[in-house]
Formats: sequence, structure tokens, C-alpha cells
Amino acid sequence: MNPRRAEKGGHGMRTLNMMVILIILCAVIPASSTVGGREVGSADADGDGANAAGRAQDLSMTIVKDGKPAATIVTVSDSVETKGAVKDLQAYIEKMSGAKLPIASSATTAGNLILVGRMPAVDKLIPDLDKYDLGPDGFVIRMLPGKLIVTGKTDGFIHPSLGRFRGPTDCGTPNAVYSFLESLGCRWYMPGEDGEIVPRKRTITVPAVDLTSKPDFAGRWIGIHTRTGQAYEDFLLWRARNRISHNTYFHMHAVLAGAFPDAESHPEYFALVNGERKMGGAPAVCFSNPDVIRILSGNLVRKLTEQPPFWRAYTVGQADGGSDGWCQCENCLALYGDKMFTYPTTQQARVVGRGPSDEPTFNVANGYLGMVNAIAERAEQVNPDLLLTYYAHYNIPGMPTVKPRDSVLPVICHIAPSNEHWRRQVLHWVEISKQLYYYTYMGYRLDFPQFEIVDNIRWCHEHKGIAMYLEHDAFTPVNLVAMYLASKTMWDIDVDSEKMLTEFYTNFFGAGADPMRQFFETFHRLTKGANFGYDYATEYPDTLNAEAVATCRSYIAEARRRATRPVVKRRLESFSRYWRATELHVAAQDSMAKWKKDKTDENMKATRRALADTIGYINSVADEFNLQGRIALLNHEGYNPDLEELNQWDKAQAQRR
Repeated sequence: MNPRRAEKGGHGMRTLNMMVILIILCAVIPASSTVGGREVGSADADGDGANAAGRAQDLSMTIVKDGKPAATIVTVSDSVETKGAVKDLQAYIEKMSGAKLPIASSATTAGNLILVGRMPAVDKLIPDLDKYDLGPDGFVIRMLPGKLIVTGKTDGFIHPSLGRFRGPTDCGTPNAVYSFLESLGCRWYMPGEDGEIVPRKRTITVPAVDLTSKPDFAGRWIGIHTRTGQAYEDFLLWRARNRISHNTYFHMHAVLAGAFPDAESHPEYFALVNGERKMGGAPAVCFSNPDVIRILSGNLVRKLTEQPPFWRAYTVGQADGGSDGWCQCENCLALYGDKMFTYPTTQQARVVGRGPSDEPTFNVANGYLGMVNAIAERAEQVNPDLLLTYYAHYNIPGMPTVKPRDSVLPVICHIAPSNEHWRRQVLHWVEISKQLYYYTYMGYRLDFPQFEIVDNIRWCHEHKGIAMYLEHDAFTPVNLVAMYLASKTMWDIDVDSEKMLTEFYTNFFGAGADPMRQFFETFHRLTKGANFGYDYATEYPDTLNAEAVATCRSYIAEARRRATRPVVKRRLESFSRYWRATELHVAAQDSMAKWKKDKTDENMKATRRALADTIGYINSVADEFNLQGRIALLNHEGYNPDLEELNQWDKAQAQRR
């Protein structure tokens, strides 16, 4: 037994030999021998582990002394990822101490050395590193006399399309760098310089450390599609520094790109619906056509041989929102089987991307999974470690009776363990699948603190989750706190979230920590469970009324009154501007409710003014936040049926005049 290995039991620390999908970054490291309450040692290196106690003798190394460099950073990596992390290592140590550590390429450089990434010197000092159970994103931080090793199994890959460091590849070494910086007190709570915490230390002495670590989720992704320019670049760096991994896109049969150049002459490739082949819009393919399987598989195999080496997972996912119709040819009907499904309620129907109906539908899930399995079987011959993803529990009617192949990673949407209907369906997928990928909205349209995400992530991990995708479009300080919390929990499901939040309040708000804790806890209590079913909310709940909004405002005001440091004042000013959008939004909802209760011209005009004021303000702060999704909730009849009713009433009144 390796003395350095202190594994948790169960699913969490199993070896992910296939090494999945997305490419992952790392966690918080205290300057001790554990991270997140666990260590992960060498898979087979018991002999090496037996010397761990000797290595962890009372070693320490000073890297900065009285504001002067006392160590050299050594790296030989050419990977974009590691180069970016090394620059950050040098830059943040300089921010902390004023000392700019030199960077060298030779491990024979005199003095104390920080050895970053794979190199002959590291391989000599840790000869069994390749046997360690780290996966692509785990890492080692180890102190030896005069040398601090900071490395993963892999440094990343070079690919010209990546540009600057974005963290979309094997990132064991960058993960180690950012974990090391976190052990020195650095934090990246939000994108941009005002979102980071950098302690000031004229002397930096690193205590003895002998640590290996890997994430509980092999794939972790936080996606946003509403930022551009520098704001997006800052978000990418924030994501990388918090060890968020790469994602693969799930929609529209990614392997279908260019798959059917002669589609017009082969309508049999597409779904037969009510006697006609559906080729336009968002077409589904004929699941049972062997030529479809052959073409898709061939396209995938070609991509496997042509793409850069960081591509591990591909998607054969359907269009977002489902299809214009699923194939009803004789062979596909045989794949579906005899069982039919109905979705009579809105909550039940939402998961299949359709309105509620008592009309029975085929078990399309069987046919779709059959196609995915067939493609996976062929692709495995080229790459046995490949994983194929697709939105399994979303948009596709039915529930499969066939099992996914081991190389298939079904995606489950959206995360709601407290929802009985959702949980019952997902437990079926848990029973038939080797592993699952969980996806959900976080701050989509409306954003809330969502501290329950910690328990939801743990539930997913306990139910065969190996990867997660959190999508958001609300780029706000409240949403980013939830994302920060999620990023750490996906690395370590046993993270102490209360301790982490307390640290955040103290670090980020200084003298205003207590009132801002009250702000977040009140906002969370008033909105917990506000998301509709297991999707996103389309309006603020009744609990967030004018009085509650004013209470939250008072906490922000008190924090601003207490703040003394300029950076804290700027952070709180940003929160204040963000909260103004919420105040106006709630006021618009209240005005609409007043009109519904008393339909007069005066109330109608007041509602339109309230809507215009809210939309105008949202547009005025668009460069700082992204709240544009809220405009659709207020100003689009499809999202706001009350607005449709108001417009119809207004039109009828105008005709009477």
C-alpha cells in the first residue's frame, strides 16, 4: 500500500483509464500533503510510496527573500498551456512580493529551483510518474532538497488554433501551477483584476509538501456564449485558473458535418415522417439505414485520425429542441419496440422538447441509442478510449431498453435530484449505463445564488457522473460566485462549501463581509428552487417582492458604507449596479401583476413604462454584465404570456376608442 494514497471509497476515486472527454484543470492546495481531503498516489508504485515519509521530512524552500528572487523557475515545455501557466506563476509571485523570478530551461541552474512540467530532471526525480493514477489533469507537487516539483503527467499540446492559454487540453502541469499559487493565497473569484485576491508577502517560504491529486469529475465545463472581446478573454483565463476543462459540443450530429454531400439523391438517409422524408429544418436521420451508420462512422474515424491529439470525445447529438420528426420507417419502428409513451403534463413534456400531449409517441430513445452504439462499435476499433456523447435525456421521447456501450457517454439534462419525475427517469439511465455526463443551466436568463449546486453535484457524482457541463448566459457577480463554488466542487465533492463561502466574503468584501453574507444568504433563501421544474426560471418568484428587494439593497448599502479599500469599493459598486437591474425587473413584474388585478389604461401605461425602464437599464449596463436574456423574459410574448394578454387587451381597448 502506498502510504501517500488516502483514497475515498466508491465511485469517486476509480481509475478513469479511458480518460475521457474534456480536459481538466485542478483544485485548491494547502501547503500540506492533502487537497480537498484526499491524496492520490501512484497506481503501481508501492516501492516508491514506501519512501514518502522520508521525502516529507521537514523540508522548506524560500523562493523570495525580502522582496528579492531566491529561486529560479525551470521549464522546457513548448505547450501553450504550460507556457501560459508559467507566465502566471512568475507574474503572481511578483504581484505578491515584488520579486520577478527568473525563468530558465536548464535544471542545472544554481540555487533553489521550481521545476515546472515534464523534463528529464523531473523524470529522474520521479521515475515512476507515468504509473501514477492522475489522468490527464492530475498533478504532483513535491518538495525535495532545493527543488520544488510542480508537474502533471502531461503539459498540454501545441495547436496553433488555440492562440493564448485557454485550458482546452491535458492540463496536469498548469493545474499544478494554479494549485500551488492557491496554496500561497491567490484566488480568482471573478474574471478581471478586480476579481482576484493576491496576498502581499515580502518573503515567500514554501513549506514541505508531497502531494498528488486528481479531480472527482474527469470532465468539468462552464460555458458562456454571450461575452466577446476582452471580457470573453478574461472569462477564459478565469476558467482556466479555476481548473475548468474543455467541452465537446452536443448538438446537430457533430460528425455529420459534410457527411451527406449527395443527400438530395439519397432521401432514404433521412427520417420518414408521415410518408415523407424530412430533409429540411432540423432533420433526423434514419436510424436503421446501414449506409447512414457507415457514413457517420467513416466521418468520425476520419476525424479521429486527422484532429489534434487532445480530441478525445465526439458527439452524435441531435438538434437542440428535438427534431422535426423521428423516422417511422418499418425498420426504425422495429427498433423502437411496442411500448409507447405519453407526456401529458408540461413538466413531463419539457424533457422531450415538446408541449404536453396525451398523444402516444414511439420509444425513439431505443432507435437513437441503437445508432449511437453502432457508430461507437466501429470507432472503438480506431480509438478504444474514445467516448461518444449525445443528449440522451433531453428531446428524445421514450426510455431505452438497450444498454449503451461502454464507450458511450449519455448526457443527462437538466440537473434536479429533488424533482421526483426527473430522478425516476435518471435512475433508469444510472441502471443501464457505465457512466453519465450531467448538464444543466446555471444562471440562464435569470441568475440566483444557487448554493444548492453543491449537493446537486454530489448527487450526480454518486450516480455515475464522470463529467458535468454548466451553461449560463447571465454574466453577473452573483452568477460567478455560484460558478466558482461549482468549479471547486466538481474537483472535490467533499469541499467545505460553507468554509469556502466564508473565505470569499472575507477576501472579496473586506469590512463589508458580514452584510454581503446577509445579502447572499437572503437572496438564496428567497429564490432557492425558483427554476421551473428542472429547467430555467422565466420570472422572479413571489418571495422576491419589493420589500425583499429593498432588504437586499440595504445589505449592499451597508457594505458600501463600511468599505475602505478602493478595490472593495469598486466591487460593491458593481454589485449595486447589478442589483438595480433586479430592482427594476421585480418592479416591472409587480406592475404587470397590478394590471392583471385591475385592468385600467393607467395601470397598463404604468406597466409599459416599467418594462421600458428595465429594458433600458439592462441595455445601459450591457458592457459590464450580460442580462440581455432578461429582455426576452419581459418583452417576448413567448416567454411572458401576461404581456401577450396585455397587448391583446390594449388592442381591444384601442378598437373601442
